[in-house]
Amino acid sequence: MFTEETAGRARSMLATRRKAAGFPTGKTFDAWDPAASSIPAPTQQALRTLEWITRRENLVVCGPSGTGKTFFLEASDSRPSKPACAWPGSDSRTSAP
Repeated sequence: MFTEETAGRARSMLATRRKAAGFPTGKTFDAWDPAASSIPAPTQQALRTLEWITRRENLVVCGPSGTGKTFFLEASDSRPSKPACAWPGSDSRTSAP
C-alpha cells in the first residue's frame, strides 16, 4: 500500500510541475528523433545528461517554431533519474520519481 501511495504522489507532483511549467502533453525521449532535430547531436547529448542542472547553470532555448524546443525540454522533465533541483513555487529541493 505504501508503495502505491508513494507512486501516486510522485505522479501527482510531476503533473503539478508540468502544469506550472506550461508543458502541454507529457512527451518523453522514447518518441524523440535526434536526426529530425536542428539541435546538434553533441548538444542534445550534453543537455540530456542534465549535468548542467547539478552545476547550477541556466539554460536558454530559442529558435524558430517547429524545431523541437518544447518537446526536448518536456522530455527532459520526464526523465526518471533527474538530479535534484528546486522547482518554481517549491521551498525545498525535489527530484522526479
